[in-house]
Amino acid sequence: MDDCIAIAVKGKDGLIRHFLTLGRAWGATDVAPYLAAVSSNCGKYAGCADPAAIEVCYSLRDAAQAPYFLECLQGLHGLHVNSTPVDALRSEITSGRLLLYCGDPAQREASRPSFWSMT
Repeated sequence: MDDCIAIAVKGKDGLIRHFLTLGRAWGATDVAPYLAAVSSNCGKYAGCADPAAIEVCYSLRDAAQAPYFLECLQGLHGLHVNSTPVDALRSEITSGRLLLYCGDPAQREASRPSFWSMT
């Protein structure tokens, strides 16, 4: 699994919304915790409250057309997580603070992780 992954949420309205997060908090092939984290937190975001489908994207390119993809990607790469314990990263992802929404910036700001630090 990559350092950064994209997760697609297909809403009941048929639109697809994307989240970015760190990809190495769980096992290299275990996507279930990521899907569960998005499922339990996507109700905070417009159009994601009752998703029809959630899946990990094959590559970041799948989410590259999202309105604020580059800002979220830059935000993830600005994190200093090398010294952050894996349990803390997992907690930040499952709580939704490390799921960066590639949509409305006002909604995205509310989800910043507690250890957010830009370079």
